[in-house]
Formats: sequence, structure tokens, C-alpha cells
Amino acid sequence: MDKIIIPKPCNFHGHLRQGDIMKNLLLQHAANWFSMYLAMPNTKPSLLTGDDSIRYTQEISRERLCGQRMKILGTIKITETTTPKIVERAYQQGVRFGKVYPQGMTTHADDGVLKYHKLFPVFRKMAKLGMHALFHPEHPNQAHYNLDAELVFAGVFELIYQEIPNLKMVWEHLTDTRVLPMLNGMNDNVAFTITVHHLLLNTGDVLGQPYNFCRPVAKDPRDAQLLRETVLGGNPKAILGLDDAPWSSEDKEGESSCAGIWSTPTAIPWLVEMFDKRGLLETESGKRKLIDFTSGNGCFFYRIDTPKESLELKKEPWYVPRDLHGVVPFLANKQLEWNIA
Repeated sequence: MDKIIIPKPCNFHGHLRQGDIMKNLLLQHAANWFSMYLAMPNTKPSLLTGDDSIRYTQEISRERLCGQRMKILGTIKITETTTPKIVERAYQQGVRFGKVYPQGMTTHADDGVLKYHKLFPVFRKMAKLGMHALFHPEHPNQAHYNLDAELVFAGVFELIYQEIPNLKMVWEHLTDTRVLPMLNGMNDNVAFTITVHHLLLNTGDVLGQPYNFCRPVAKDPRDAQLLRETVLGGNPKAILGLDDAPWSSEDKEGESSCAGIWSTPTAIPWLVEMFDKRGLLETESGKRKLIDFTSGNGCFFYRIDTPKESLELKKEPWYVPRDLHGVVPFLANKQLEWNIA
């Protein structure tokens, strides 16, 4: 097979940033590849209310490079100062997603959460409204070793699930597969997103390689393997969320490398290549699993209409550029077998 047509994918976790980098680079690439984009609220300043979220999504949608090509899904950041009234107001304004960050564990999370029990009234209100609670799943207690921070957070996640089982919860950018049995055993109100870079990288790839550094950090090779099996096996809880978080070369190569990987230009070609190498594009069931991961599962879970637009890819080897306007993409200088037609 040298050509494939699929519904234009949805990125259910991404960072479009602000200002010139958003307008001059990120929107162009995102709109090329995605029909929908769930934009995270950890901007500067944070998107704390429905008004904040609406202003940000409208700013993005007004840009010529986005326009009608890509639907922006807005979020608000849930902090310890968030109230049930704030989330209800956001819901009335059309916002359906609230993102919860642990304090200090990732970019712009200084206002993140330390005491999750304080948010139970907020979570109950979100559950009643049908809003989705998206969790950056790392424990904020700095005493925990970085590679275990995701595993330790499982206790917090499970407590919220037990107390409010009708809350729609998403474990974002799943990395530590020790929590996978727990997530698979939970009800249909729970799903998880998987990035493309976590399907490929392990901790050894991060050491000395700032462009492979993200939060949560990549784990063991066995984790990457199990995540690939989860996607290739068609797990209905698995949703594509790239966590594509671009930084300039200066920010990545500085004294303290910023956490984030920009995979927008390469993620879908790499995914198609992964399915192709296993012969899955030759069968309807294999192609269906690719479509479910890149759009179907997320649209079903979030109760969103599936994409009407299609994306055509062709098998044509190309080399990923080292630099795109000051930003180094994931898999830079590597050859990929598939590209947008």
C-alpha cells in the first residue's frame, strides 16, 4: 500500500502557545494535520475562567492559518482557587474541559494543585454538568522520585474516581504502564491519552538529549512497548493527545532545558508507519484501529461529532528538518516513510 485516506485526526492534548510563534508557525502545522485541537490552559497568564478560555480560542480561530480548517476546543485550568460557580459559568459559555496540574511539576504550574481534596466540590459540580476533568498525573510531593511521580499519583486519581464515579476523568499522556491495569479496570467515564513520543522514547533517550525531555519523562523501554501494543491492539480507552509543546532552541539548550516535545509535523506520519510496518494498513480491522486512535475513540468519549474532512497520506520517504523557524521538531534529521499527500 502506498496511499491511505483517513478522517483528519484530532489532537486531544496540545499547546499552541501565544503570540508570534503561534501565528507564524504552530497554527499552520496544526491545521495541516488536525481537524480538532484541544488547547491546554497553562498559558501566561493561565486560562482560569470561561471568559479567559473563550478569548483564547477566539484569538486562535481568527487567525487565517486556522480559520475553518481546525476546530479549537477550549479548557480552563482548575486550581485550588477554582469554585463550583466558576466551572458552572464556564460550562454555560460552552467550555467542556477543565485541566488539573500538580503544583510545580510542569510548565507554568506554579498555581497548580497540592491538596486535591479541596477540589471535590468542584469535581462534583463538573460531574453534574458533564464536564471532563483532565489530569496531569504526577504527584506534586517533591519527595517522590521523578520516575515514580506518575505511579504515586494513581492513589489520588483512584480516590477521586471512588468518591465521584460519574466524573468524566482523563489520565493525560500515559507514560508509566504500571497504572494501565487500574485504568483499564475503571468504568467508561475514564480514558487516557497517549503521545507519539512516549510510544518511541525511553529514559535513556532523554539523557543528554534536551529535545527528548518532557513531563512526564519517558520511562522504561517496556513501557514504550506496552503503550505501542495498547494502540495497535485497539484499546477503546486510548486517545491521541500529542502534548506537542514547542520551545525555541534557546529554551531547550539553555542551562535548564524546558519540558516539551514538538511532534506536530511528524506524529501522524510516524503512527501510519508503525501500523504499516506491522501490515495493519492492509486490513480493514487494522485501518479501523488507526482511525479509532487518531479520532474515533476521542470523539466517542467526548461526545463530539467525528471529522467530516479526510486526510490523505502517501508513502514517500522524506527527512525531517533539523529546524523549523527556530523550533526543532521531534525526530529531526530522521527519515520517515509517510507524509501528507
